[in-house]
Amino acid sequence: FTHWMGRQAARIVATSPGEEEELAKLAEPGRLVLRRNGIDLEPFEDLPPADRFQTAYGISAGERVILYVGRISPIKNLEQLVRAFQDLSLERTRLVLVGPALEPEYAQALRRRIAALDLDGRVLLTGPLYGEDKLSALAAAELFVLPSLSESYGNAAAEAVAAGVPVLLTETCGIAPQIDGRAGLAVPVGVSTLAAGMHTLMEDQEVRDSVTMRRGEVLQELSWDEPLTQTEQMYEALLGMPV
Repeated sequence: FTHWMGRQAARIVATSPGEEEELAKLAEPGRLVLRRNGIDLEPFEDLPPADRFQTAYGISAGERVILYVGRISPIKNLEQLVRAFQDLSLERTRLVLVGPALEPEYAQALRRRIAALDLDGRVLLTGPLYGEDKLSALAAAELFVLPSLSESYGNAAAEAVAAGVPVLLTETCGIAPQIDGRAGLAVPVGVSTLAAGMHTLMEDQEVRDSVTMRRGEVLQELSWDEPLTQTEQMYEALLGMPV
């Protein structure tokens, strides 16, 4: 069905170079357009207090939070993230996984894995958070992690950058080139690489400052201004085509 849609579409939009490469088999050059996603930056300019989130989940003010936001799904590679967190043995640190469990069997297996690693209480699954609750979680976070096996773009990572939170993500995320060395770090998929990245960004302040010092540049690339203009131009070109 996807191939049929690709053949019928006047344009196919890819949100990252990686996705563009994947979609190249659906359309010849000219019909395939690279146009990144965007986010609304305004909600992240004035975050609510972190204690709203901390109080709701029993996190003390002295504890650090490593945050993930997204679906609780196999493609998000959360088992490796949990194992990497367990290997680090960071003191007074919680790993918080925020997002809907749309695949209940996977979520149950992940909870069993957390229990088997003796991480109950140190790894929290909150379910989905929206609006001020999600913003409060970002305000409480010292690090945001997106460990996906594959991610066409990665809006959650973009939102973390907008909130001023350093980002660790896998190189398989479409947004990784924008963030790596500018607002965080991109690492290969793997338990050891995720653990090393978390250790660096949580424990080495000098490196943390170095790889996030260009966050302002990244912010300019995350707004909707450019992709909206590009989308408008694309539709104008299509409307001018003969039917």
